[in-house]
Amino acid sequence: MPPGRSEAGLKTRCPAETSPDREFRTGGCYSRWDSTKVVQVSTRFHARAGNETPLLDAVLGILDPVRGEAQCLSVQAFRAVHDPRLFVITSLWVEESAHVLHRTLPHTREFLERVERLVDEPFESTYTKLIG
Repeated sequence: MPPGRSEAGLKTRCPAETSPDREFRTGGCYSRWDSTKVVQVSTRFHARAGNETPLLDAVLGILDPVRGEAQCLSVQAFRAVHDPRLFVITSLWVEESAHVLHRTLPHTREFLERVERLVDEPFESTYTKLIG
């Protein structure tokens, strides 16, 4: 698999791509990051009826700014197969405090304010760690 591509062929970003000690593994890139601190965050957004397209646009629009954050290892967006109003953003961070900082950045605050008007359920984020 070439650097910068996941097994699904999607573009991924590794902050250490130029580091000689990088090691590519399924699901991401690990090098100088302490894998015991890496955290995956999944956040659900359920569109209010009729707001599917504006929510889709908002979700797709936040991906590049998040990918530009130094401590974000990857970020992807998904749409539920059986509920087209449900979107999920999954991101991988070098540690939980990096995601806490992410939530304070202007592009994230603007995204959340925009999305708040488009959803019919509160945002739900789940923090997980790799166990195997």
